[in-house]
Amino acid sequence: MSSLLRPDPVPRDADILEINGNARYRQVEEWLGQGRRLCITDTYGTALTLYSWLKRQLRRRSPVRDYRSSRLYREMFWRLTRPLLVPIADHRISLRKAPPIPWLERLYPEQRDFLLPLADLLGLNGAWQWYERGVRYPILDHPMHPYYGVYFSTRSEHLEQFDAWLAEREGTFSTAADIGAGIGALTFLLIKRGLSRVHATDTSPNAVRSVEEDLDRLDLRDRVTLERADLFGSCPPVDLIAFNPPWLPGEQHVPVDAGSYYAADLFPRFFATAAEHLKPEGRLLLLFSNFAELAELTDHNPIARELEEGGRFQLIDRRERPVGPPSRRRGQDWLHALRQKEKVQLWELARNPN
Repeated sequence: MSSLLRPDPVPRDADILEINGNARYRQVEEWLGQGRRLCITDTYGTALTLYSWLKRQLRRRSPVRDYRSSRLYREMFWRLTRPLLVPIADHRISLRKAPPIPWLERLYPEQRDFLLPLADLLGLNGAWQWYERGVRYPILDHPMHPYYGVYFSTRSEHLEQFDAWLAEREGTFSTAADIGAGIGALTFLLIKRGLSRVHATDTSPNAVRSVEEDLDRLDLRDRVTLERADLFGSCPPVDLIAFNPPWLPGEQHVPVDAGSYYAADLFPRFFATAAEHLKPEGRLLLLFSNFAELAELTDHNPIARELEEGGRFQLIDRRERPVGPPSRRRGQDWLHALRQKEKVQLWELARNPN
């Protein structure tokens, strides 16, 4: 059985109703709303057309006007489409004109005949395309190849800010920790700036595998200790701790959400243990954003709260920069307005001598 994170396979069952392109969409929507499991049996085009129709119908009933309604819409659509299934046989989608998705063989090596929710299958397809072509940032001269379920940012302002900060201090640090490494962007920037040793952790086995493969491609495996662990794991005291946490408070529904939404206890747990992994003269570097406050998802910045109430760290430097010009999509004026005000933040902390 694969040890990697993957969408849960659904066994074939007699109570699953088969549908095709002749099905009445409103009847399908009603069945899905009742939680009845449906399996598409004819073409991939039928699956995509039905999925798009369901999305439009829900959008009409639940218009998106701000971040909260956007998140609610996503949750409602996720619940509605969970029972909409697609057949898989011999690691391929059993629908005419369906694309190959190599993740099916990598993630389900022991299973040859099962069903998957259509939404999960679309996620797998998109993830494979990113894995194949790689994710590129202007400040790195090589792509990174994220596994399914590993979050990556399509923007780079916060990474550019981190790289500029490192460049100003080149030669200052020898060892570092990248906590919640994700696809490893901070790890590769730390190596680029000459650090001799990086300890990178992530709770996701898919993230660890992603970084491991890219390190092997670049022959950099001996510079990094990779560990699947919550927060610090077995990391020894280092000169620099780098942490690019999720920026939004909220619940996680699928693996990739771990890169966007943080649980209420994440920052208290992080700050409670960070000092013991930081050398006396070391630095703690956090990347964050004011988006959650702008969207009124929270009334405080968790880093500022630690500095005010924790007594463990002192602020050395804090930098902000606006994000790039936001793209304007139809029906997303609310998001455009937020992005115009958003700033990415770099917080440099040191252990409190008191």
